[in-house]
Amino acid sequence: MLRLIETLAASLDPVSLVRRAAEQMCLYTPAASGAGIALCDPADADQLRFVAAHGSVSSLLGHVIPRSGTFLDRSMLSRATELTHDIATDCRVSLNTRAIAAALDIRSWIVTPLLHNDVAIGAMSVVAREPDALDSAAIEAITSLSNFVGALINSQSELAALFGDLYAQQDSGRSSSSFVASTEGFVAKLLYPDRIEEDATAHRIDDLFAPGALIPAFQPIVDLRTRKVVGYEALSRFPEASERNVQEWFDFARHAGRGIELELHALRTILAADDAIPENLPLAVNLSPFAAAEAEVHDILLSAGRPLVIELTEHERFPDDALETLAPLRKAGIDLAIDDVGAGYSTMLQILRLRPDIVKIDAEFTADVHNDRARRVLTAAIVQLAREISAVTVAEAIETNNQLLALQQLGVSLGQGYFLGRPQSSSEIKRRVRPGS
Repeated sequence: MLRLIETLAASLDPVSLVRRAAEQMCLYTPAASGAGIALCDPADADQLRFVAAHGSVSSLLGHVIPRSGTFLDRSMLSRATELTHDIATDCRVSLNTRAIAAALDIRSWIVTPLLHNDVAIGAMSVVAREPDALDSAAIEAITSLSNFVGALINSQSELAALFGDLYAQQDSGRSSSSFVASTEGFVAKLLYPDRIEEDATAHRIDDLFAPGALIPAFQPIVDLRTRKVVGYEALSRFPEASERNVQEWFDFARHAGRGIELELHALRTILAADDAIPENLPLAVNLSPFAAAEAEVHDILLSAGRPLVIELTEHERFPDDALETLAPLRKAGIDLAIDDVGAGYSTMLQILRLRPDIVKIDAEFTADVHNDRARRVLTAAIVQLAREISAVTVAEAIETNNQLLALQQLGVSLGQGYFLGRPQSSSEIKRRVRPGS
C-alpha cells in the first residue's frame, strides 16, 4: 500500500500534472511542434522555471529564466492569452527570446496564464515551427485547456494537502496508523481502482531486481552461407515471473517509470555472464532508444572490453537526436543494429537517417517467406536498402531449412532462430564451446 500511496502522491503533485498536460497539448493542437509550462520558482517569484517541456522545446526542461519583461510575464500580468504569429519579427518578444526561438526552430507562439487561487503562478506555451501556424481555433482550444489545467491544479493541490494533514495527524499521534491506512485504502479504491492491481504488479517489478531473478541467455547468430556462428544476441529471461513475457515486463517497468533502471540491470547482468562468449565474437545487447542515450549506459558499454553491437528496438519512437547521441559509441567501435525492422516506428526513412551497421529483419517477414511472394518482395527491398547503406542483414526467427534457403537466395547474410540455435545459458555455452571445461 505504501507504494500505491507514493504513486497517488505523485499523481496529485501539480508539477507531475502539468508535465502530462504539456504532452497532451501537443496532441490536441495538430499544428504544434512543442509545448512547455513554466511556473514561478518557489524560492524566487521573479524567476520562472520550466517544469514541463515537450517536443521542439524539450531542451528547456529545468531551465530558469527571469520573469520580468518576458512574453510569458506579459500573459501572466494581463491574465489573458497572448499570440505572436512570427517570433522573429514581433517587437514584443525580447531579442534574447528571439535568439532562443531561432535555435529551437520555432516561429509561432501562444502563451496563456495558469492561475491558482486566482493568482498567476505560471504560463503555458504552445509553439509551432512555421509562422502563422496557430489560428484562432488553436487559441480557443489552448485557452480552454489552460483553464481546465488551472482548475485541476487547484483541486489536486487541495487533495494533496488533505493527504499531508492525514500524515501529520499520524506523526503527531492524533490518528492511529490503522486509521490512516484504512483511509489511504479507501481513497485509493475510490479515486484510482485500477491502481490497486498496478500496485501489486509494481511489487513484482522489485522482484525482478533480486539476485538470480534475471537470467541471461545467448542465441547464436549464424552466417547463412557457411553455417558458422559469427556472434551472439544477449537475451533476458525472468523464469519466476512467467505471468508476463519479457517484453511485457520491460514495457510495464517503462510505464511505471523504471524502464531504464531495469534495462541497466539487465545490461549489467548480461555483461557479467559474457565470459561464455568467445572474445573475438561480437555480443549484441538490446536497448530502447532512450536507454541507449543514457550516460551510465555509455559508460558500461565503453568499459565492456569486448566487441559489442547495440540493438535498438523498434517498439517506441527514436529521439530526434539519436544519431548524435550514439556517435561516441560508434566511434569507439560499437556497431549499431536496428531490431525488428518493419514492426514499429523504425521506417525505411528512419534507417536512412541512422545508417545502422546491421539491419535485423523482423520475424513477421521471415515467417513463411519461402511460400509467400509478398514477404519475399518486402524482404528483398530491405536487403537492397541495407546494401545501399553498406549494412549487414540478419533474419530473425528462422525455424526451418526452407526459410533459410529462401532468405539466402534473397541475399540475407546472417540469421538466427531455433533452426540455427536456441538461446542458451552461459553454462550451456561453456560446455559446448569448451568441452571438458
